[in-house]
Amino acid sequence: MNVIEDINKAKMSLVMKQPFYASLLFNLEFIKDSSIKTCCINGKLIKYNHEFIDSLTKSELIGVLAHEILHVAYLHHTRRGNRDHYKFNVAADYAINSLLIDDGFTLPQGALIDDLYKGMSAELIYSLLPDDVDYKNFLGNIGEVTDAPEDLPEEVIRSSILRASFIAQAQHKCPEYIKRLIKDVSTPKIKWQEALAQFLSTISNSDYSWQLPNTRYLHSGVYLPALRSLGVGNIVLIIDTSGSIGDELISQFAAEIQEIISIFKISLIVIYCDDLVRSVQYVEPDEAVKLEPHGNGGTDFIPGFNYIDEQGLLPRAVVYLTDGGCSTFPDPPDFPVIWAVYSYRRFNPPFGDTILVEN
Repeated sequence: MNVIEDINKAKMSLVMKQPFYASLLFNLEFIKDSSIKTCCINGKLIKYNHEFIDSLTKSELIGVLAHEILHVAYLHHTRRGNRDHYKFNVAADYAINSLLIDDGFTLPQGALIDDLYKGMSAELIYSLLPDDVDYKNFLGNIGEVTDAPEDLPEEVIRSSILRASFIAQAQHKCPEYIKRLIKDVSTPKIKWQEALAQFLSTISNSDYSWQLPNTRYLHSGVYLPALRSLGVGNIVLIIDTSGSIGDELISQFAAEIQEIISIFKISLIVIYCDDLVRSVQYVEPDEAVKLEPHGNGGTDFIPGFNYIDEQGLLPRAVVYLTDGGCSTFPDPPDFPVIWAVYSYRRFNPPFGDTILVEN
């Protein structure tokens, strides 16, 4: 059979039914490559195994192409970081395949689908998957996503995704999950470290003299004082210990907190909490921050805030590090709160600001 002709027919079918996917597909180069088992995409081109494509029905081929495009739409080719390539691919497949099935696409038999992971990001699913599995030979993969090439800036990718969404919305054929995705893609991104520094700088005393700015954040327009006391009171850090936070992210977050409390010369109170407060740690400004999580239960945002009230802590601000997997909140407190969320799940707390923490 003529595989290229089949691919072109699948593209044209998507033009009529799913213009978002079709618009992105027409920007990609297709390359035959017998060294891969199925397909793979890097945001710039799609490599495909001729025999795999030839084995698919028309509806399955359309589903596979949509599957590859959704990897790009969710920027999976830019988000792997230092995670294992094969395990991240499995996680990314779980993240998108349910969306495709719910939208009426057909995927080949064995595609990775599990309602347990519905609504979760690839990063969160990755953290939940076991380590003792050979993901390189994991059954069910229907198409890989590889890292974006260096000559493909993320800004170009985002622009292409936005243009594709405009085309689909103009035809009233843009799925709701794509509309939600576009809100994330179109939101300007800043490093979470800078967002955290900005948050803490805004709660400092307004009458403090900023004559000695700390140089670490100057490049991003965030002005922090040098090592002088601001008298801003204690900062409370609540760490959600219910599940998926890893040691690497804990270390990274601890290092950032260390830098900031040293700058502000303030004490830090760390509350480890899942559905109960499990332990509390006090850290002085000149003391090394070594976070020691305790707990592995469910998630409940109320106990940590209740502990603050019961102990009369009166914090200057609260930073809550969480995966956002909870919908129970306390009444809005009288102090500022920033939610540092380390997953890509949708999280809309009734109070406070939210930053996305990426490792």
